[in-house]
Amino acid sequence: MLAVCDHFGTIDAVVAHSFGGFVSLLVAEGGPPMHHAHPIGRFVLISCPNKLSEVTLDFGGALKLGPQAQRVYERHVERVGHRSVATFSVSELLQHIDASVLLLHGRADDEVPFHNAEVIAASSRAARLIGFDGLGHRNVLFAPPVFRAVMHELAPKRAETAAPSRRSATAPKRERVLQHSA
Repeated sequence: MLAVCDHFGTIDAVVAHSFGGFVSLLVAEGGPPMHHAHPIGRFVLISCPNKLSEVTLDFGGALKLGPQAQRVYERHVERVGHRSVATFSVSELLQHIDASVLLLHGRADDEVPFHNAEVIAASSRAARLIGFDGLGHRNVLFAPPVFRAVMHELAPKRAETAAPSRRSATAPKRERVLQHSA
């Protein structure tokens, strides 16, 4: 993700799901294993876990790793990431990032429980949380109210948009429709 950000330049906003939230915040923070930070203006994090230790534990459980194999796996993650699995969290990353964060999370998420979003939101004044009833970890991505929340967050605010230009009554109808939908 850092290479993509560097290639395209300024990134106004990132929408990330689940572990993608960790990745995008890590790029913005720029600490190890990143070579540098890439500023990102705002984040929309959907169903984002807070603690890496819970992610690795769930992953190890899915693979049916025993305690020794789990620790070897976590040590490898620590070597690659240059951070302790036990202390690495989204809440901690947000302390080093100057950006607004909108958290969208389903209250019925059984993969990343809703309390993750509550803890993240409580850790940063720049974070806002919207919870959705009846949505789990994956179906939250396709739910119309979630899509509307993302679009509302990313759409330019009225004060930021230019005043509509006055067009003559003879202007082609198609142009007017495109102007209003842009």
